[in-house]
This record gives sequence, C-alpha cells and structure tokens, in this order.
Amino acid sequence: MQLAKTLSYSAKMLSINDTKIFLVSLIYGLFMSCSNNPYPNEEQKGKALYTTFKSAVKNLDPQQSYTMVDLAYLRLCYEPLVDYHYLDSQKLVPALAKTIPEPQISKDKDGKVSEVRYSFSLRQGVHFIDDACFEEGKGRELTAYDFEYAFKRVADPATNCPIYDSLSFIKGFKDFGKQVSILRDMKKAGKEFQQNTEAYINTAKLYKDAGNLPGLEVTGKYSFDLILSDKYPQILYWLAMRFVPAIAHEAVDYYHPEKIMKSNEPVNFNLRAVGTGPYKFLWSEFRKSQKVTMVKNQQWWGQKVKSPISIFPAKKTVDARPIAQMDRIVWYKESESLTKFNKFMQGYYDVNILPPEKVNEALAGQELTEDMKDRGIKMNKSVELSIRYIGFNMQDNTVGSIEDKEQSVRNKKLRQALNLALNSEEFIRVHLKGMGINAQSPLPPGINGYDPDYKNPFKYTDDSSLDKARQLLVEAGYKDGIDPKTGKPLELSFTVAIKSAEDENLYQFFIDCWQQIGINVKLDKNEFNQFQKKVYGMNYQMYYWSWAADYPDPENFLFILYSKNFPTPNHSEFNNSEYDKYFKLMETMADGETRTWQEKDSQGNTIVKKATREELIRKCIDIFAEETPWIMVYHDVYFQLYHDWVKDVKNHPLFTYPYHYYDIDTERRQSKRAEWNQKSIWPLYALSFGFLIFISPALLTYYRERN
Repeated sequence: MQLAKTLSYSAKMLSINDTKIFLVSLIYGLFMSCSNNPYPNEEQKGKALYTTFKSAVKNLDPQQSYTMVDLAYLRLCYEPLVDYHYLDSQKLVPALAKTIPEPQISKDKDGKVSEVRYSFSLRQGVHFIDDACFEEGKGRELTAYDFEYAFKRVADPATNCPIYDSLSFIKGFKDFGKQVSILRDMKKAGKEFQQNTEAYINTAKLYKDAGNLPGLEVTGKYSFDLILSDKYPQILYWLAMRFVPAIAHEAVDYYHPEKIMKSNEPVNFNLRAVGTGPYKFLWSEFRKSQKVTMVKNQQWWGQKVKSPISIFPAKKTVDARPIAQMDRIVWYKESESLTKFNKFMQGYYDVNILPPEKVNEALAGQELTEDMKDRGIKMNKSVELSIRYIGFNMQDNTVGSIEDKEQSVRNKKLRQALNLALNSEEFIRVHLKGMGINAQSPLPPGINGYDPDYKNPFKYTDDSSLDKARQLLVEAGYKDGIDPKTGKPLELSFTVAIKSAEDENLYQFFIDCWQQIGINVKLDKNEFNQFQKKVYGMNYQMYYWSWAADYPDPENFLFILYSKNFPTPNHSEFNNSEYDKYFKLMETMADGETRTWQEKDSQGNTIVKKATREELIRKCIDIFAEETPWIMVYHDVYFQLYHDWVKDVKNHPLFTYPYHYYDIDTERRQSKRAEWNQKSIWPLYALSFGFLIFISPALLTYYRERN
C-alpha cells in the first residue's frame, strides 16, 4: 500500500509523455536483461580479445614480480633485449637489441677467463608510452642509459629482485649494490630524513652518486657492453625475461612509495607500468581484483619495423604479419573454472584452459569430441616446462636435515616414506583427468637432462611402495606411524593456499595417501598472501608449490635447490654440499661440454675428475632423490581450447598466454555468439505484465485526479 502511494505521488510529478518514456525505458531494460552477455557494450570498442584471470594483479614492477599471473601483463608492456621465437621455444631472437651478440672471451696469462663481454646495439626510435612521469606527459626515446639504470636497479639490494644472485656473474655487481646500500643509509641518517619522515631518496641520483657498475659500459647513445667475470651462457636466457627490460628512471622516482596523489589510478611503481611494449594499461578500466584492460600502444616501434618474432606460417608459406593486432585485451576475474568454461562455450571468452572436470565432456581420448569440433572449437596440447611439488622445511626438527646427525637420518627416512606413500599416478587420473605427467625428478620433458626412463627410487609404483614406506617409518622411529613421544599417530602440518573450493579436494587426496601409513597431516589453509609469508618465513613443515621454467635449461630447475638461493627460490632451505658442488660445476657449462676438476679423496690425495654436463646433472638428481627435500607430484599438461575465430594460436612453453600474437575474426565471433545465445523473450512479457498490474492502481489514481 505504501509503495502504491509513493508511485501515485511520483506519477503526479510526471506528464503523460514522461510516463510513456518511463515505460518504454523499463521495457527496453527488461529486454536487455534477458541477454546473458556479461559485457554487452564491449564490442563497440574495437577489435578485442576476451579472457580471464583467477588471482588479482599483485606486482607490476618487472624487477620484482615473479608470478605467472603478473607475467601475462608484463610481457605485453615491457620489452627485454632478446626474446624467444614464437614458433621455436628454444630459439632466441632480437627484441630491443638489433642482434644477439656473441660472447667475446678474454683470458689472463695463465689461460683463465678474466672477462666475457657482450656488445649490445639497440633499436633506435623506440619510445616509452606517454605518461605523467615524463616532461609534458610525452614518452621519451629509449637510450642505452635506460639499461644502465635497469641493471643498477637490479643490483640495488633494496629492489629485492628475485634473480639478484643469478646476475652476480656481472662484473662488480654485488659490490655496486653494497655501495648503493651504504649511500642510502648515509642519506637516511641525514637531517633531511630526521626532519621529514616522508622524505624520498631519488634513485637516479643515488645510482649516479654510487659510481659506475663495472659490468656495464655505455659505449654510445644506443649501445652498451655487458661484462661478466666468467663464462655463463645462460645470461642471454635471463635477459630474455622481464627482470632487466628498459626501465625509465622517471617512472620509478615519480611513482615512489611515499607519493600521495588524488587519483583512482595506481600511483606506485609496483602497479604503474610504464614501458615500451605493444600494449599499455587502460587505467580507467584497471580494477586489479575485477577487470584489467590493456590497449594497443600506437607508438610501438614494432608497428613500423618488421620483427623476426612476428612471422607465422600460413598454408606452408611464411606470412610475415605484424603482431599486436587487437585494439584491446580484456581480462575478467573468474574464480571458478566451470563458470569460466561455460562462458567460453557461450563464446564470451575466446580462449580457455580445459578444466579437469570437463575432460570427459570435451575429449574422446586425447582428441576433441565431434560435438566440440562442430562448434568450431580447436585445441592445443602441450607439456609445460614446470614442476608441482610438496616441499619440506629442511630446518624443521621433525622433517628437516638438522645438526643432530642421527635425528637427521631418521627425518630423511620419514621424508622418503611420505614420498613413497603419495600415489601421483592416481592423483593425475582422479583429479586431473590425465592432464599431467608423473614427475620422477625436477626436470620436465623438453628440458635437456630429462631421462624418460629414469625412475625415482622413492616414488610410489604399487602397493609394495606402501610396505617400503612403513618399513622406513620403523627405521625413522615411527612404527605404524606412532610418535613415541606422545603415543599417538605422528601429526604434521601441510601449509597451502586455498583459492577455490576445488583446491581443498586436491590437498585432501595427499592427506588420505599419508593416512594409509598412519601419519596424520593437518591442512593449514591460508589466503595466498598469508601463505607466501609463511613460506618465506619458514613458518611451515610442508607446503605445496610449483615452478615454471624461466628458460629452457636444466640449470633453471636445479638452481632452486642450490643452498645460496635461500629464501627464494630455495624455499625449503635445502643445503647439501655435494649437491652444491655438482650444481656449480654444471651451472656455467654448455650442453655436451666436459669439465675437469680436482678434489681430495678420503686419504687426502688430490685426484682429477672429469664429467660431461649431462653426467653432472644426473649426480644432482640422484642426490635430490636420496635426500628428498621435495615430494614431486607432476608436470603440467595443458589442453588449451580456443574458438576458430581466434587466429595464429600456438602454445609456447615459455610464453604466458602470448595474446599479442593472436588475431580475431570479430564478425564470425559476433555471429556465433548470436547463434549460441538466443534471447529469452518470455521473461520480458511476464515481467512487463506483472509490472503493469502492479503500477495500475497508481496510474488510475493519477488519471482520475487529472480528470
């Protein structure tokens, strides 16, 4: 009754024409609401690709971020010196460098390597995007000094770059970082900082005051030499990543942490990307937990210069076409894989990773079903250069390698028993629907050193593995899983990040496996940020983690367990001198190379040893298997689905969703969406009829009073 009075009053305020307009608008709104299009106005904004993200953007500082989520964006807006060929994942090609330089090796009088020099010549006419950090908001031209700044910033310990130690082959790298830290501490102790708690140290001036970085010599406006203290062939792989792209010092110092701005846009550099790449963020549509939009960088140099990474074969010929053909790339937050898959099937998302829950529906064996093919859906299958594993806290008194030698041996047997109890094959079958490869070592298929015939002696094979695990528990002091200190089953803690309802079921499978040998494992559930803090702070016993290759070399997997790479990426704090020795020997070797070295035997005699790189890799793997700092679970196998209106799609194990290579047939997409998503008209009639009945008393009152 009260609502009718309100509507009656509202109707008095309206003319007859106003009422007609109101009703027409209502009916139009109801009609539009019958569509299930999640973004009805997007198609008017140019050629776009629509996709999803599961986790919010965390860090867009290319020298700090190390997550696959952020890399998808960073790859589009920042550019390295060299990159990978889109069609050949093992081949490096020039990016901002004009060519890939050959190493120039210098040796001292004793024949020992004194330095290795790489001479880079940069492309000219490359500009940073327009941004408020530059004079008059106009992006300036890239020069060699931007790379000098980038290398100095990585060397600065305050940057906290994850590959800091991996770049220590650069001459004077760590010494320069120490000098920067000394100068920063001096400035912080000065009067300016004592009197102003919001004072900020300008990094460009700080690095200039710290002097030259010996390992980088600027030889011209568009050229510089990178100088290493020893051979390290993998350096070019590191340069193909996004840790040392062209960095504008203006952006770092303009968007500094203490900056206060009245704006809805990101104002700190860790969320304010200012690069030279083919795409840039549309800040008006940047909602890091909901929606992210990137638009084409119209000033990108690649629009004008044909790049060797832009070729894509078409009908057995080489069709050289430009990349960055979409006007927009739009990501929407989708937490649940089934929701994302359903919208993909409706045509609202252009690409999608097949979720395990839909394998039986979408695949017949390893191929798409006829129904999927009839809809024009295509698929790429690839084994990712990755490893998913359960790591142990190697400093923990129960599961770690500790100073008490006897207890340390018992702890190792406990780790081996837990490894033997976990049935990875069954996990892959049940929870991944076959979308994985049982991991026997840290090295995935496709990496040199991977041996398909190698079998880890502590991996589950059949029920006899459980018998072996139970015997190891006896030797570890936990017969039948009983902790002698409490008289109850041994209880361990398993720290994980829960992102969706699916995750908990996966982790429960592991717990059930361990329960078979009498070990109780409690699930320690966390939000991702909390999980990271616990892992980095060694506040766990076991944790679940994954690693994806930075570059296609075994060193990039074996270095995770090198003792000096703690706390990241060696989150387990594995520390084994034999492992370290063999890793350091193979680290700087090329594939197929042989190395000779000297060491002492048990009697103290000097002996000469010799091994190929592949033999040293196997020694690392054997030590890893024996010590069991990880329980290796599986290597990812992805089935990437895409609609036939998406062109030039190819899986690349080192590219995170290389959307800048894709093209879209927008007319076909629009046609298929209309075919698959017919509007339901009956709700319109029902709602309109119901509304007219509801509002009729108010309208009658209005007309009576008018007459």
